[in-house]
Amino acid sequence: MNPGRLRSQNRFLSNPLPLAILIVLMTMVSIAPDSKTGPSPSSPSSGDVNIWLNGDAVGPRPGWNDTSPGPTITVVSGETVNLLLNATDFLSHNWYIDVNNNSQPDTNETSSPDFSPNTKALPFTFTPTIGQNIPSAGNWTYKCRYHPYSMYGTIRVIRPDFFLSAAPSSLATTVRTMGTSTITVHPLFSFTGTVNLSITASSGLQATISPPSIGGASGTATLTIVALNSRNYTTTVTGTSGPISHSLNVTIEAGDFTTTADPPIVPAQINTQATSAIAVGSVNHFDGAVSLATNSTSCVISPTVLMGLGVSTLSCVFASSGQFVVNVTATNGSLVHSVIVTFDVAVPDYLVASSPNSITMLAGVAGNSTISLQSINGFTGTVNLSALTSQGLNCTLSSTSITLGASGTATLSCRGSAGVYVATVTGTNGVTSRSSSVSYSVQDFTITSDPTILTVDAGATSAPTITIVPLEEFSGTVSVKVEASTGLTATVSPSSVARGSGIATLTFSATEAGNYTANVTATSNTLTHSLKLTAQVQDFTIASNSTAFHASVNQARASSIRISSINHFARTVVMTINNTYCGAAPVETTNGNTTLSCNFPVEGTFHITVTGTSGSLSHSVTLIYVVSSIQQVPETSLLGLLPIAAAISSAALVISLILFTRHRTEIRRRTATSLWSH
Repeated sequence: MNPGRLRSQNRFLSNPLPLAILIVLMTMVSIAPDSKTGPSPSSPSSGDVNIWLNGDAVGPRPGWNDTSPGPTITVVSGETVNLLLNATDFLSHNWYIDVNNNSQPDTNETSSPDFSPNTKALPFTFTPTIGQNIPSAGNWTYKCRYHPYSMYGTIRVIRPDFFLSAAPSSLATTVRTMGTSTITVHPLFSFTGTVNLSITASSGLQATISPPSIGGASGTATLTIVALNSRNYTTTVTGTSGPISHSLNVTIEAGDFTTTADPPIVPAQINTQATSAIAVGSVNHFDGAVSLATNSTSCVISPTVLMGLGVSTLSCVFASSGQFVVNVTATNGSLVHSVIVTFDVAVPDYLVASSPNSITMLAGVAGNSTISLQSINGFTGTVNLSALTSQGLNCTLSSTSITLGASGTATLSCRGSAGVYVATVTGTNGVTSRSSSVSYSVQDFTITSDPTILTVDAGATSAPTITIVPLEEFSGTVSVKVEASTGLTATVSPSSVARGSGIATLTFSATEAGNYTANVTATSNTLTHSLKLTAQVQDFTIASNSTAFHASVNQARASSIRISSINHFARTVVMTINNTYCGAAPVETTNGNTTLSCNFPVEGTFHITVTGTSGSLSHSVTLIYVVSSIQQVPETSLLGLLPIAAAISSAALVISLILFTRHRTEIRRRTATSLWSH
């Protein structure tokens, strides 16, 4: 607030005459409300927000439009706001949005020019935009800069938005039949953006949406679904426009039906009606119309349409003897199932059938099918059974012959490795033979790793991958475990792989070089497969021909450092030394000797550490040098004096030996003193 204006107003209120005039003006204002309403603003463009605000700081009801707080102004971000500002007292006012709530307009805040009774009604237009002059959607406070504590109110800024709807939101369909739902984008608060649509469908449900984006604020897209199995599914449709995201769920109930024949094998006489009951069963609340038809002109089926579930009768009359296979097809849209009914007519005969005739099983596990032999028209006799199988499938029959009076059964038991096979059982009586086939789908999985021989440094970790691959649509959970040889630490993660397919990581390490084995075993139900991995753990050693040396000051002393490979280690080893008085040549070696050469400028005892490093491997050897300023006398030098001593008298020889002995004793005493001092 302007301090000068405040002082002027205080002087006005403290003077009795102006105060009396103020009371009269307030009375006139309360009597003549027309002075506060005024005319409506000129017609703005469609979609604008138009507000008339009367400002009064000293009347009986100070505030905006006679209320404090003033009226709430609601506007959508980006809309134009047209204010008509009118002072109904005798003071100057201003209208601004106090974004930072410090009760004064700042340069970045929306603020009107001052207005007073002299300016009459002041038109003021602005556009609140989120992210520009309005930080975010929500409620903000508008005020008068001169009277912020009595003339204030709320301006609510709304972000343009949208919402999604689905029609229908719940679909009832059948397996492998296309279903659709219309997804509609509805704009809110003048939303005009582009909405990108994405879908997330349950496993086993194929779902697409088109078009994938909708512009211009509103529109529709088509969600298309196809269920692969009879069960309930959920598809989530998500609409995204910038930071705005909304989702909805569409539920799908996929139904199916089954068809069975009772009996599947029907004995019949020539020109005599024979029947079989065709039953349609409902799966997952299926209630559609199922049309039934037969491929035989000798048969009729009634009724031909069943709603959801029920029983229809297949009636056949054959004019000749023989075996007749009738296929009954049940149809609902694109969903088709069929059942086979076999009629054995006329002459004495027999029928061979298998149940089930399609078997899915695990490798190494027996899959059994019951082979039924049915006497037709009073057939009696012995039927010899034999089984012919595909390569890779081994089958046995519980009985190789059955004597028929009416009927009999045998069990076909087959085992095999992964693959799809057919086993045909043939019953023979004389020149007559009858057959039935059973299809086998044998499931399994494989376990592999590439490579199976791994090279790793001692103390380091290797993590090869174990791959589980399903065979013939195997989808079981595979448990994976590992057993490692002594000295090798091995773990596998995860310990199980779902749906018969995936990757597990084998992590192993050993602290000592050597060859180790890790046996990985994968198990699912009765299936077990193993994989042997070999870990070649490598290392190297570093050693010196000696670890303690005597040396003289400023006299180079050399020693040999040997790098030796352990378990075929063949990488380069880099030498480093902890003392600048020493150097190695060569600095890098693979498997051999490096010469360490030291030249010390001072006396003392020095611990020289030579470190060899290769990758994660690092080994060291420490050598101790005792350095003296006394020149070292080689012991072999004494031998050189002997020829001369032979020409000298024995007394002189004795004196020389005594002096030499004292000299060596002094050297050793001084060396020991230096060693203790360091």
